[in-house]
Amino acid sequence: MSKVFISYSSQDKNYADLIHGTLEAAGHRVWMDRTGLHGGDAWLQAIQQNILEADTMIVIWSANALQSRWVRDELTFAHSRGKQIIPVQIDGTDGSEHIIINALQMVNATDAEFEHVVEAIEQALVYGEIAVDHPTLRRTSRTGRWRWVGLVGVLAAVLVVLLGILPLLRSANNPPVTVTLSPSMIMPSSTPPTQTVVAPITLDAINAWRQENGYAPLTSDPILSTIADRHVSDLRSRPLSEPYNEYRDLEGRSVQEIAAAAGFEGEVEMFVKITDSPMPLSELIDEIGKRGDEDVQTRYDLVGFDWTRSVATGKHYYVLVMGRKN
Repeated sequence: MSKVFISYSSQDKNYADLIHGTLEAAGHRVWMDRTGLHGGDAWLQAIQQNILEADTMIVIWSANALQSRWVRDELTFAHSRGKQIIPVQIDGTDGSEHIIINALQMVNATDAEFEHVVEAIEQALVYGEIAVDHPTLRRTSRTGRWRWVGLVGVLAAVLVVLLGILPLLRSANNPPVTVTLSPSMIMPSSTPPTQTVVAPITLDAINAWRQENGYAPLTSDPILSTIADRHVSDLRSRPLSEPYNEYRDLEGRSVQEIAAAAGFEGEVEMFVKITDSPMPLSELIDEIGKRGDEDVQTRYDLVGFDWTRSVATGKHYYVLVMGRKN
C-alpha cells in the first residue's frame, strides 16, 4: 500500500478528512496535519519529514488552497523531491492558476460521486496516473499527452521491425512466425479491483441524520474534539491481546474526569466503537440508541468526533464525545 501525504487548506478540512479516512480504511498509510497549527522549527521538520517519507502527495485543490502559503510551499517541496502529486479539485479553481498543478492530471470532485473520486485516486496510486477515459479526469496534461505520443511511437517502431524481419524469415524456408502482443505487454489494465466503499462518518453526516429525524444539529467543541482525537490515539496504541476498558484513557480516567481536567464544565458522555471494517453511520446511531431512550439525542448540543484505522491491528476506531455546558 502507498504512503500518502495530504496537503490542504484548513478551510477545506472536512473534505481532506473524508479522503484521509477512506484511504486509511483501504490500508494506505496516510498523514495530514490535523492540528491546523503552523510555525516553529519542529512543525516544519515534521511536515518535511512526512513529505519525504510519502510516495504520493494528494492536494485538495480549491481557491482556498491557491491562497494558502502552506499548500504552495508543500507543493513546491514535494515537486522538488520528485513525489507523485494528485490534485483533487473540489471547486471551480483552474489548475492553470498554479505552475505545478497546471502540468498534472486533475481528479474532478466538483460534480462526481465520492466513490468515483476515491476510485480515481486509488487508480493513480496503483498505476501512477489516472486513465484518460476516467469520468473524474478534468483534463490531460501536456506531459500526459507526450507520454501517449511516445508510447504510440514505440509500438509503431516495433511493428516496422517485425514487418521487416518476417519476410526474411520466410525466405530462409523457416515456418511463418506469429507474434502476438497481449494487452498487458502494451499497458496495464486501467480498471482497478472493485471494492465496496463505505462513506466515512463526519459531523456533517451526523447532523444531516439529526436534521432528517427532527433533532437540532450538534456544534463541534474544541475541548470535546481534542478528547475524541486523543482517545482514538489511546485506543489504537493498545495491544489487542491486553484486556482494557475502552471507555477509559491510558491513566484510567473516565470521560467525565478527562473533560473536567481539560476545563469543560458540564455534562459529557462518550461512545466508542471498534470494528473490523468501516462502520456506516447507521451503526453509530444504533450504538448511541443503546444507551437509553430518545433523550440521549436531545440532551446534548456539543460534540467531538474522530475515527481512524490502525494498520498494525487492522481495526477501525470510532470515538464520539457529546456534551452540554452548565
